[in-house]
Amino acid sequence: MTFLDPQTPAMRDYSFKSDRILGGDGTNLSGILYNLCSDPETKEALLQFIKALPEQDIKDITFIETPRAEVMVRLTETFGSVEPPCDASLLSDGTLRVLAIAAAMLSAPSESLVVIEEVDNGIHPSRAGQLLDHIRCTSPASAVSGCSSAAITPPCWMPCQGRCPM
Repeated sequence: MTFLDPQTPAMRDYSFKSDRILGGDGTNLSGILYNLCSDPETKEALLQFIKALPEQDIKDITFIETPRAEVMVRLTETFGSVEPPCDASLLSDGTLRVLAIAAAMLSAPSESLVVIEEVDNGIHPSRAGQLLDHIRCTSPASAVSGCSSAAITPPCWMPCQGRCPM
């Protein structure tokens, strides 16, 4: 079982390349994303997961690496004709939460349960439905559960049924 309660201050720092299991608060997010992105298909799935949510167009996900085998996630976002890289320390809370949810979904073992605390916290209300669709269609886990205090989030989630946004 994976329990995720993403805490954005914990996700803004470096983590080790050797990290394989996402911490409950997302502390080692960059290390998990680094390992997920080592597989081109999983990297593409991650990009598709996060591209649909923020207003800016995300072109790529890369990493800052240190001599101590630490990494920090860096997104390349398009703002008009400019494509500045933006590392985890500068990403919005909502983008970090979406990255943590994507990491949890893509790294969950088959036949497992993933529980996400306040799943739509920090997500624009117009994009909450898209986030839920991506969660339903991305996870290898057999069950995904989430809780929210927002009135816009459905109280229960249905299986994907072929409507995957990816």
